[in-house]
Amino acid sequence: ITRAEKIPFEVIKKEKPNLPAGQEKIITPGVEGERTHYISVLTENGKQTETVLDSQVTKEPVTQVVEIGAPITHKGDESGLAPAAEAKPRLDIQEEDIPFTTVTRENPQLPLGQTQVIVTGVNGRRTIFYSVSTTADGKEERTLVNSAVSQEAVAQVVEVGTAVEKAEQTAPTTAKADEKQLPA
Repeated sequence: ITRAEKIPFEVIKKEKPNLPAGQEKIITPGVEGERTHYISVLTENGKQTETVLDSQVTKEPVTQVVEIGAPITHKGDESGLAPAAEAKPRLDIQEEDIPFTTVTRENPQLPLGQTQVIVTGVNGRRTIFYSVSTTADGKEERTLVNSAVSQEAVAQVVEVGTAVEKAEQTAPTTAKADEKQLPA
């Protein structure tokens, strides 16, 4: 049997100075993902035993990105024209690949040594958020704020054959000398 499980999406909030304070704007709507479990059910003496044979992400969750209006830095500066007393840190966003893993399973139905890709692996993506501020001496200082997986890596599933093909059995041949009947 198969059983589906919802994967909740993550929410990332970015401060946007040109939005009114407290206002939110959804840039990318979040979408729940789905993981499918493949389960073997064995009923013995009226008792059911479930075994998870495989589990894979069938629908990736989509991270929700929300922009939030930055608060007013000081009274009388509702339009944001006056210089701020100190430099505010800026947000630096970087993305990196998450390599997929390979899961190898034995398959007694496949001939020995033969391989078959069941699920093609897909690299995931990680979004990394840094706060970048300028120190008094003018150097940039980076601080990790958050790291979120924006797309899960999908494991590659490969089956390897374990079946041994039986060679045709031929009757053993032995050279026999012509048997002669001895007179009685």
